[in-house]
Amino acid sequence: MENKNKVLIRSIVNQIPEMIKKLLKSKVNPTEIKLEITSLKLLTDGRVMIEANSKNEIKALGNKIEKTCGAELEGNIQKRRNPRLVLLSIPEDITLQNAEETLAKQNPEPDIKRGHQSKMLLHYKAGNKNLVTEWILEPETNTGQN
Repeated sequence: MENKNKVLIRSIVNQIPEMIKKLLKSKVNPTEIKLEITSLKLLTDGRVMIEANSKNEIKALGNKIEKTCGAELEGNIQKRRNPRLVLLSIPEDITLQNAEETLAKQNPEPDIKRGHQSKMLLHYKAGNKNLVTEWILEPETNTGQN
């Protein structure tokens, strides 16, 4: 899975996306801040989305936009969400700690943290009359972001 870092840029003075793009091109020089833009999209909600491979590049772009276009544009760096797991038909006697150990053993993905430092956040738990539950879990991951 390819990691993309994104910044969403909106106009403070209600400019259309084409004008935001034109303003960015006139005031922000990507080579000056060592930025390799992988994608620039005009969104239907009036914002512009810029993607790059590096978190540091996106931060540098956000800082540059704030310095050169701060009165006209606002940038919002997107944070990545952790994946969520839906576990169905969990016997009622299984605890969150037991489930975490079992998931780690059955799914040896290198970026799921294991052991005493691991965290699984239980977002939802529902039971039924058959003494089984359904869980929605969010594992803490080490995504290796740039």
